[in-house]
Amino acid sequence: MKLEIEWVDRILLASTIATATYSLLRLFNQVVIYYLKEYAQHIETMWDNVLIPLLEGVIPVLIF
Repeated sequence: MKLEIEWVDRILLASTIATATYSLLRLFNQVVIYYLKEYAQHIETMWDNVLIPLLEGVIPVLIF
């Protein structure tokens, strides 16, 4: 019985950590991309059309 409780406790902890990490990742990604797009409108270079979509894909992978 005690072994089953420890197993359930570990699953709940892992689920909580995964959910919190995913939520923080989404928030961080949205904030960073928002500010990068605002910055890109001010400087208007060709790199912004390439760099911002690239960062949208790379930032989540780096955080995980």
